[in-house]
Amino acid sequence: MKKLLLGIVMLLAATLLTGCPPVDENVELLYSGSIKDNESYTYAPIIESYEAFSELGYPINLMESYFESNILYSKEMIYQTGVDLLGISKFKEEGNTLEIYINDDGSEVGQSFGKYLMVFTIKREVYERVENIEIIDQTEGQATSDILLLHSSSSGIDETITWIDDQSTYDTFGYPFELEDTFFNQYSLYTYVFMNNNLGTDIYAFTAYDIYGETLYLQCNEHSELVLDAFGNYTMVFAIPRTIVNEIEDVSVSLSESSVLVFDESMTISTIHHTFLLTFDVSEHNDFMIYFTSETMENITNVSIKLYDEETHEEITLNPFSDFYGFYQTLNVGSYIMSINIVTAEDFVVFDYLASFYI
Repeated sequence: MKKLLLGIVMLLAATLLTGCPPVDENVELLYSGSIKDNESYTYAPIIESYEAFSELGYPINLMESYFESNILYSKEMIYQTGVDLLGISKFKEEGNTLEIYINDDGSEVGQSFGKYLMVFTIKREVYERVENIEIIDQTEGQATSDILLLHSSSSGIDETITWIDDQSTYDTFGYPFELEDTFFNQYSLYTYVFMNNNLGTDIYAFTAYDIYGETLYLQCNEHSELVLDAFGNYTMVFAIPRTIVNEIEDVSVSLSESSVLVFDESMTISTIHHTFLLTFDVSEHNDFMIYFTSETMENITNVSIKLYDEETHEEITLNPFSDFYGFYQTLNVGSYIMSINIVTAEDFVVFDYLASFYI
């Protein structure tokens, strides 16, 4: 007992001598909740003074003295409506970056989406010694992504349209989730429907996106085992910021993670998915060639292939072979990503590819 008391006294003394606040006080969550249409505020990622804070109209009350030892960091996103749905799981300083990890509380929420705001307070001494602040999203739906997956299911939507840009069109099609009236001021809905060999809900999750050339690539993967082994239509609805929509000409959805392109060996792909992403590196200036063959090639109406420089994201024109599906180009040293889209009337796709460098 005496040893325990001595340990407590020594710990308290060390804390008083160093003057360091408990770690948990370095970063705290002040607000986490939806912003209703009738609530008006001006968004600012970093707020360092009371004067700046008082002009924004945030739904929290703070005294002027609060900013003597703290700053505010805020994150705005589209998420399910409610209060305290997202919280901090942990935070840490990694090099010159303060990483704040957020997750959801696992509670059941309705299918209503709108603007969601998180406001963090960070000790000024911590803010001044780091160069970057990064939100690490550990939520299942990737809440902090610029693009959000609102619906992923083989049921719930009877009639779809690829793009929805306004409230009246949205109301016409009766999608099974609610959106705030101001949603379409900043976002458009993109709907992707495909034939799948499993039925269910949340079979596919949205993991990442990138823009190559003028095409927006939405990366998804299969993550649910609660499925019905049957064929049917599967629908995914994405909320895409208008700033991104204005930059692109096309959208491509990949339902499996990118894989490495295999060289000098015939590779067979058997899948129900029609879009693939393949990556490869070129270690020296070389001529690249790839071509496709299939016993059922007569059922494939088109093979669309696009090649991008992974560093610049610029598209590289591929020259086609005559009489069969083949492409070639001279490539510089670097990393590349290739998008292959197979257009066919068949539900299941089987084909081979052979890639090589040639002199």
